[in-house]
Amino acid sequence: YKLYLEARQNIWDGGISKIVGKLEDATLKTGLSQLETELYQLKEQVNEVFFTALVLKNQQKILDKQSETLNEKLNQVNSAIKNGVLEESNRWVIEAEIISLDQQRGKTISGYNAAITVLSILTGKEITSSQNLIFKEATVQDGKPIARPELTLFSDRIQIGRAHV
Repeated sequence: YKLYLEARQNIWDGGISKIVGKLEDATLKTGLSQLETELYQLKEQVNEVFFTALVLKNQQKILDKQSETLNEKLNQVNSAIKNGVLEESNRWVIEAEIISLDQQRGKTISGYNAAITVLSILTGKEITSSQNLIFKEATVQDGKPIARPELTLFSDRIQIGRAHV
């Protein structure tokens, strides 16, 4: 039988292990900052789609009110035509406006449904067009510096560059 034992111990590496450790820490920190930046961008997308859906929902309400007003006006014009006060062309003008308004309502509804679908995809939650979106106002703190994750990521990448040197 032969038995061999070999042992190695690094007595001095010229500071390489310390630099490698700093580089690994900086790389990890940069990875976390990159993740925070992507999360921040996702939140911005969710906010944008949410507010688009809110605007489209409010626009639907406005178009519904306009439709009610035009229908009332059409009834008045029909009555005036029946009594011989107005001509038939006045009805056609209002009917054309109603058709145009219905087209706008259709576009608004399809845009709202698309926004809800995108919002469901981005959040990973099932959201239907029948659910009400609720906007809660947030308070803004004056004097507080803006802490964007992109700035932290930039700073961390600078640290990696310094660790290589």
